[in-house]
Amino acid sequence: MTRLGLTEFPYLADHRVQGTLVLPGAVYLDLALSAFDTPVPSIVDDIRFDRVFVVPAEGTKVLNTTLGPPVDGWREFTATGDDGVRYASGRIRRGALPAGEWEPPDPGKDSPGADLYAALRKAGNDYGPAFRGIDRFRVGEGVATAELRIPVPLDGHVLHPVVLDTAMQLLAASARRTVVLAGWDRLVLHRSPDRTGTVHVRFRERGDELVGDMLLSDSDGRVVAEIFAARLRFLEPSPLRIAVAATFTAEPVEETLSFWADQLGVPVSVEFAGYQQVFQELLDPGSLLSGNRDGANVLLIRPQDWLSPIAPLVSEVDSATQDSILADSLRHRLPGIGDVAHLAPYETDYLYEEIFTRQSYLRHGIELRDGDTVFDVGANIGLFSLFARSRCPGADVYAFEPNPPAFEALRRNTTLYASETRIFDYGIAATDGELPFTSYSRSPAFSGFAADAERDHAAVTAVVANVLRNDSAELVEHLTRDRLAADVLPRRVRTLSAVFAEQGVERVDLLKIDAEGSEEDILAGIGDEQWPRIRQVVLEAHDPGGADRIASLLRDRGFQVVVDRDDELLLGTGFAGVFARRPGKTHTVDLDRVTDEFIEAVRGADLPCLVVLCPPSANARGPVPDRVERRLAEGLAGLPGVELITTGELARAYPVADPDDPGAERLGHIPYRPAYFAALGTMIARKLSAHRPVKALALDCDQTLWAGYCGEDGPDGIQPRAAVQEFALAQHRDGVLLCLCSKNNDEDVRAVFDRRTDLPVRDEHIVARRVGWQPKSAGITGLADELGLGTDSFAFLDDNPVECAEVRANLPEVLTLQLPAQAEEIPGFLAHVWAFDRARPTEEDRERPARYLAERRRRTARERALTFESFMDSLELVVRVDAYADRDLPRIAQLTQRTNQFTTTAIRRTEAELRELLGTGELDCHTVRVADRFGDYGLVGVVLAAAGRESLRVDTFLLSCRALGRGVEHRILAALGESASRRGLARIELPFTPTGRNEPARRFLEEVTDGHFTIAAETASRVEFQPSSVPPPVPRTPRTVSGGLPSTWYQRVATELRKPEDILAAVRRANLRSRPSLPNAFRGPDDDVERELAVLWRKVLGLREVGVDDNFFDLGGSSVLGVRLMTGLDELAGTALPPTSLFERPTIRTMAALLRPGVQDAEPVGTSGQRRGARRREMPRRARRRHG
Repeated sequence: MTRLGLTEFPYLADHRVQGTLVLPGAVYLDLALSAFDTPVPSIVDDIRFDRVFVVPAEGTKVLNTTLGPPVDGWREFTATGDDGVRYASGRIRRGALPAGEWEPPDPGKDSPGADLYAALRKAGNDYGPAFRGIDRFRVGEGVATAELRIPVPLDGHVLHPVVLDTAMQLLAASARRTVVLAGWDRLVLHRSPDRTGTVHVRFRERGDELVGDMLLSDSDGRVVAEIFAARLRFLEPSPLRIAVAATFTAEPVEETLSFWADQLGVPVSVEFAGYQQVFQELLDPGSLLSGNRDGANVLLIRPQDWLSPIAPLVSEVDSATQDSILADSLRHRLPGIGDVAHLAPYETDYLYEEIFTRQSYLRHGIELRDGDTVFDVGANIGLFSLFARSRCPGADVYAFEPNPPAFEALRRNTTLYASETRIFDYGIAATDGELPFTSYSRSPAFSGFAADAERDHAAVTAVVANVLRNDSAELVEHLTRDRLAADVLPRRVRTLSAVFAEQGVERVDLLKIDAEGSEEDILAGIGDEQWPRIRQVVLEAHDPGGADRIASLLRDRGFQVVVDRDDELLLGTGFAGVFARRPGKTHTVDLDRVTDEFIEAVRGADLPCLVVLCPPSANARGPVPDRVERRLAEGLAGLPGVELITTGELARAYPVADPDDPGAERLGHIPYRPAYFAALGTMIARKLSAHRPVKALALDCDQTLWAGYCGEDGPDGIQPRAAVQEFALAQHRDGVLLCLCSKNNDEDVRAVFDRRTDLPVRDEHIVARRVGWQPKSAGITGLADELGLGTDSFAFLDDNPVECAEVRANLPEVLTLQLPAQAEEIPGFLAHVWAFDRARPTEEDRERPARYLAERRRRTARERALTFESFMDSLELVVRVDAYADRDLPRIAQLTQRTNQFTTTAIRRTEAELRELLGTGELDCHTVRVADRFGDYGLVGVVLAAAGRESLRVDTFLLSCRALGRGVEHRILAALGESASRRGLARIELPFTPTGRNEPARRFLEEVTDGHFTIAAETASRVEFQPSSVPPPVPRTPRTVSGGLPSTWYQRVATELRKPEDILAAVRRANLRSRPSLPNAFRGPDDDVERELAVLWRKVLGLREVGVDDNFFDLGGSSVLGVRLMTGLDELAGTALPPTSLFERPTIRTMAALLRPGVQDAEPVGTSGQRRGARRREMPRRARRRHG
């Protein structure tokens, strides 16, 4: 038995697969060999790795390695977990075989190991320092070799896992995807390795697995091990991590996001920040969003939620200051704050959930304003004081805590995050003096002057259960056992009136009291003359009768009072919240200021994010001016990596007649109906999804561009299809090339464009045409050849199903779209073809049609020139190689993603990735612009390079196909040579990665470097283009199938899934599931009331059937689904029922009693029944993962 963990084996921390600590497969072999007294030499056959062993980040995990009895010299071995799950198996015997014959590998080009590890990391295999054993490597045709320098000591190991894993890394170098070791046919171990040596790899056939043979030698050239048919299995790509922060409860959007992820075939992981944590997420470097730079961040903003001030990050405190002030104290990290001093983890989590996440003290009209005076009576460790100062940095906060350990934590926390808070180590009571104080060392939040062991134990148990959200009564009992071990000590007390006088307090805008049963005594210490100074009171009453008495007292003092016994966090405690405020006008938030603060927070976060503005609900606390949305649009425009969806854009694309859900808003801050969340999720999915770029749109003419037949009706008889023409013109403005592909007489089509000047699409917008009687697939192929584009860059629009079927059959890579038969359906159809969604078009995009027209003129000039050399001379070509400017980044990113023919490494990068990479200074970036007498080619090339000690290493060298074959690439290389020479660098390294489509780049590099992919800087600076009398052949753009979504997918979405109601129905069908296996037998409804409820439950839970005795949470119910169920129940009952109704009556049978008039309520279930299945009630921040 081996206990595996980072404490025992620290080097394992450097072996990650898609971000997860994974045990190297070589460890199993090392453990098996170590079972032999003399394990060298040995032969290991038929190794299989059945599943991945995840190494725990903390603690250990058991791995059992067993050897079976010898059979013909072989011993079977297996590696299993404590639960019996098998991770690996094989067979092993002692003995030797002669080393095989290995041909010396083609040396290829020498590269540093750092390049290999960068490529592996990008693919998902991340090796830290302990596993970086490859110093240099070379890759040839079907072979590879590497020099090894193992960074860890090998003592105590027969074949150290790092050594064997390093050999596998060389095999993985060509994968370009995440891999894990699947096994091998045979390993022959001749001797133990040393820390230096070589490894050679012979690649075999490549199918579902990557297969190769390996020879491992030591520094003296002796064979250490031979591995035959080693197999690496490809993993699915790591899921796209979508992090969502919202000003409201946004979890209902997840099911639509997951639905579209399945439709698109993209694995996703959706995570939600806490409720109303947008500012914290943007400002806190340790937040969910800040840690998601490689994923997708979504901010859902309903500006009306800003009518209550937003709590920004409490403070930015460096770790050294935290360590100094929190030294020798228990620490707990809280989102949006940082590390705090605390006393009990479950209490701290409870208080944070109550105060920061749910903002339980700011309900029923209670508000905080900047400059307010706040009294925090029963401050505990100070979280409410921190919250008040975070909401209102100018607030004057007085905090009182008589429990010495809690006061010490309060002192440290306010020193760190709210240093101007005034803290007092005494209690508040009806009279000045001294009182016995009961201190619970293990439940300090329940300590107080009015301790009651029975009441306090019940409350502690309920709070622990509510925090854990777990239905294990045994676990709750274990955690609450001995929680109320008490010490009683005398503590000083003062009245609030005395404090007001001593501190010179003229007003108290908020009096917050959480004093464990002393509430009435505290209020009794306020003199009649002091009450008018108090504007708001919020407290937690521990005695149900006391809550009513306090409410009566406060009403007599002129307050409007609400007693709230329905808070889910107080479930089972018997406590109630009392909220009291003076009548009068509530505070109006400066929305413009908050809007500007949000814009600055987004700018300062420097995160790629999608900002979605959501509409105000009918019960908004105040009007949200249109200027707020305009201000946001203007302020966010142009921010790198930030895209904005306005309420108008969302409403136009996916209109929902009545989006508001007042009941769900009241119960769970869920402001919208499911149809609106379906619209919201769909819009987000559209913006985040990637589609092959449409560079050219081929249009049919008759019944497509216009209604009618030009050959029969003549130019005056046809009627333009306005929707199609306006759509085509919009595509033209965004840089898509418009082409005609029509079965017609060419003169008839030309006559329409000549005579019908009222057409939005005119002849000047058309860059190429194929009008005749050939099959349309042949026409599109001819257009692709003429324009130098791949056929997978084309979309084709036609009304005829036969023509569409022909193109789909012969050119499946073309996006073929059939127009709806009804003209009124066409605008909606075209608006929902996702393939035409694109990020902000660059200037290069918009100028593309003009450039293709210029290319026509060049082609004409070439045809008229006597020689290619004379044609080149006539072009007057100008090539500029300049350092990049920030405004170039969108185009640079576009080129890395779209250039396929002349690209040396084919590394794709987004704008955000480029910005981050170039910001480090690791690479220099230069852009290439070209012009001639016919026009400007624009920004057509990019070079990214890093200067080493002796050489300039080119990371990316790419050139748009429209500039190929004219010597531009030669001038770029010459410019690189001059730059390297000026910097004293001797040579230029030009790595090449074959892709199957970048043959032009390979031919060029082989020509100028004599096949070595390295060239002296001085030689490069003299490279010149030598046009011959016949132009060099430019390869015909191959027909390619990109492997993207088929045309039928886009057709179906644009036809069937463009209305929110239809999308919601599809989501529900996709999620429909059978009733889970439950301990209770299924029993159907007995009457109409139960049948109505069963319909509601099936709809909310997505189940085909539910039993009347099934527990809601056992069926998969969550807190969010519970809100949906309760709003439906309110509609059936015709009144708003208490939110706790679901927890008290979690079955259809018990719930039905609420709807039967004149019938005695069924007995509610007990506390334990309320929590059955509660493990399904996920916390809002919990991550969910769906694989497409």
